[in-house]
Amino acid sequence: VVVLSPTGVVISSFTASGSAISPILSDVFIPDESGYCYFGTKQGVIYKNKYPDIATNVVSRNLADRITSDIRAYYYEPPAKIYVGTENGYVFKISTSATDLWTPIQLSGSVVKQPSIDEGFTQQGGVGVSSLWWGTTNGYVYRLALNDGLLLSSTYTASAITTDIIYDAGFYNQSLNSLNVYFGCKDGRIYCRYGLTLSSVPVNWHDVNLGSKINGLSFDPENKFLYVSCDNGVYKLDALTGNTSWYYYTPSAVISEVFIYGMYWGD
Repeated sequence: VVVLSPTGVVISSFTASGSAISPILSDVFIPDESGYCYFGTKQGVIYKNKYPDIATNVVSRNLADRITSDIRAYYYEPPAKIYVGTENGYVFKISTSATDLWTPIQLSGSVVKQPSIDEGFTQQGGVGVSSLWWGTTNGYVYRLALNDGLLLSSTYTASAITTDIIYDAGFYNQSLNSLNVYFGCKDGRIYCRYGLTLSSVPVNWHDVNLGSKINGLSFDPENKFLYVSCDNGVYKLDALTGNTSWYYYTPSAVISEVFIYGMYWGD
């Protein structure tokens, strides 16, 4: 892990126990955690290091299982929490001092990408449903209670989940929330389900088969559009129906999520 100056000069560096993934710069969000950076390794170790003096390790935690998900931090209601999923299906919720905030929950399949989190906070001060949604390589999407990790509901597809879980609620304008979740799969299908039960298909929605592995989803919650990164290009879909608005072909796979600000992506 390397910290560079704006001119590209190395300020400090740290050698972890394995390949580092998903750095989290906490001082942007939490005053009490100012000056720290969090990251994990594929081998299953979470680190808390000083920032910008990244060479100084403060806390480390070995999860004893290979990390297969992105590492998600939730800052909107302090204290900050860190969520991470592993190869054998365990979901951890840990504090910034690397202690467990719930007993690790085991799901079916390796946990992938990022979860969606509704911790009961909105910009308007409303109340959310205090849940987490995450997908696995065995084709499951789960809804877990945030206070203890209790399994609340799940849904199954015949193919591995390959995208972040997108949840249309929580932090956005409450009058526009649908409480729907969106996710894409290795077999090229995109699904939408009612987020609380995960069993109901919203009215007017039809599941979409794009015929190419889905690598990422980006969501425009105000205008209700999905931007889909695939092995064969980028799609814009109507999030209420699943209908295609446009398609842009790329000669190689688009593996990043689309950045919704004039449309940016990389293949």
